[in-house]
Amino acid sequence: MVQAQSQFEAFSEEDKEIREFNQQLPFGITKVQVIGATAEVNDNGKEFIEVGVVDENGVEDSVLFWFVGGARNISFNTLRDIIVHNVESEEGKQKARDFVDKTRDISDLAQILADRTAGGEAWFTKYYDAKGRTFTNEFGTFKSVNKSLLGYEPKLRPELMPKPGDDNAEITKDNVAETFPDAEPFPSAAIPKDDEWV
Repeated sequence: MVQAQSQFEAFSEEDKEIREFNQQLPFGITKVQVIGATAEVNDNGKEFIEVGVVDENGVEDSVLFWFVGGARNISFNTLRDIIVHNVESEEGKQKARDFVDKTRDISDLAQILADRTAGGEAWFTKYYDAKGRTFTNEFGTFKSVNKSLLGYEPKLRPELMPKPGDDNAEITKDNVAETFPDAEPFPSAAIPKDDEWV
């Protein structure tokens, strides 16, 4: 290859580092392992716990549990249920429940999740918002997506799943023709053979 002067910025070693693409867990229900939790306060002073999870393929995601208004009770109970679910005996479950009930604040609760529930199971759900809420950013208006984490396997909610043509719909080989009905197959390219990469 001829090395010519370029008008573009040269690639750095950091640019060339091998990295995995950012994958996300799919819509629907996914059994996951808890990998950690942190207590945070956003710029508006609202408290939340971020719980990190990973599926069996190593795809990571996270769920935010907000501790504001009526959400405080829901978030506390949901996280307590996840902790208790991961204790084996009924006696142990009651001890875990009592232990969690003694927490002072979200910092204590996040610490229990990180220390005692990491590696434990939970069920991650991802659906469109049931009330049809949307959000707008510089790219346009999109349907809101809600992610949750539960200590039990819930029932699938097909009415909240993406449909072909939705903004956030996942395109698969099974629905590509339905999603892009006017698309034509791309002609195959002449990919170089192994010895041609020099």
